[in-house]
Amino acid sequence: MSQPKTPLTGTTSDSTSHDVMPRSDDTGPWEAVMSHISQQVTEMEADIQALKNSNTQQDLAIQDARSSTFVHWGSSSCSNLSHTVYSGVVGGSDAGHSGAATNYLCLTMSPVFSDHAVPASLALLYGTEYETIDSHQNKDAVCAVCRPTLSTTVMIPGTNVCTPGWHLQYSGFLMAGEFKHQAGSEYICVDSNMENTVHGDANENGKLLYYTVTWCGSLPCTPYINNKVVTCAVCSK
Repeated sequence: MSQPKTPLTGTTSDSTSHDVMPRSDDTGPWEAVMSHISQQVTEMEADIQALKNSNTQQDLAIQDARSSTFVHWGSSSCSNLSHTVYSGVVGGSDAGHSGAATNYLCLTMSPVFSDHAVPASLALLYGTEYETIDSHQNKDAVCAVCRPTLSTTVMIPGTNVCTPGWHLQYSGFLMAGEFKHQAGSEYICVDSNMENTVHGDANENGKLLYYTVTWCGSLPCTPYINNKVVTCAVCSK
């Protein structure tokens, strides 16, 4: 009696064929897999770049929120650490008026006026002159409003250099109104160049700027020295 034949591999006794595995040198399916992986990598890289751009925009927004402004007194421009918002002239109240405002203003050179009727009782606005008894005497002071690229700015009276780790915006002299005048004033740091307008050097007064000088007593000497002109520095970090 004859033995039944053993089915060949890959076939059944009823001749139904199974799927045939691809040969090792058949790269078609692997190319599809690699193409899919490459596409996923490209999409992931795009997502990472978008996230970086978003973080950069957030960082810039945070930096903008932290930024402030300061006035560069005695200069019509800002340092390379700041952007110039506008340039102008220094103004304020008259030094001889007992009811004067104390602060100095950096006035725009593009004023816009109101047609409001001028009242009988009012405040007055004048320009500002250097009262320095030197080459800057009676010249009209200028200014610039600056927005620093660094988030914090401070004026340091008594020195013309910055604390370590801080960056110098400008240095100059601590100036204010004359101590015998009726009007009060504030101390401001005026650039040592004391830039002025071309308006002239006529003695018209108004708001005035004098060097500040040390007076020992309650002021500790040392480290201060009596009767010395005081310097200042504007620094950012």
